[in-house]
Amino acid sequence: MDTQEEAEVTESSSNVASIIGLAVSSSKSSKYAVKWALKNFCDRERTRLMLIHVRQKVTLVPTPC
Repeated sequence: MDTQEEAEVTESSSNVASIIGLAVSSSKSSKYAVKWALKNFCDRERTRLMLIHVRQKVTLVPTPC
């Protein structure tokens, strides 16, 4: 995160009531979780929802035999 982004986050965070972090992947269940969190947790003006994209570490690359 560069300095400008940090400044924007700091300025906009001053009027935020809560910050929610939600870990997501590319699965359907993650899509459902985002929709659920938006519906149940987020007051649009006072809540910041931060999505954390989770990718599985690649440990093996399949090769043809």
